[in-house]
Amino acid sequence: MAGDKTNADLVGIEVVDLEAEPEDAPLPQALPHAVTHPYDLVRDQEHTRGRIASGLVGLMAVMVLFSFLTVWCSTVSPSDLKDLLSALMSPVAVLAGSATGFYFGGKGNALP
Repeated sequence: MAGDKTNADLVGIEVVDLEAEPEDAPLPQALPHAVTHPYDLVRDQEHTRGRIASGLVGLMAVMVLFSFLTVWCSTVSPSDLKDLLSALMSPVAVLAGSATGFYFGGKGNALP
């Protein structure tokens, strides 16, 4: 029949007998080549510093965007928003400035 498919019709599919012993099972032609590198502390430190700095700068950007959207869409008075932002933005701005300064300061010291 035209609707029946035999094992020869299936391209790329190998039928394995479930009753086969493990030594009879087909083995892969070659194992994938795994490349390992020694642990590099400096690389991981730079990656972590970058993530912290970009996260703090992103948080500050989200807070500024949220403040503009709040003034535009809400009935909150600008003086109340100013008080809230002065309480929230000051620590975040200090942390973001310290993190980015430390991040770029560490990059400058790494060069000979």
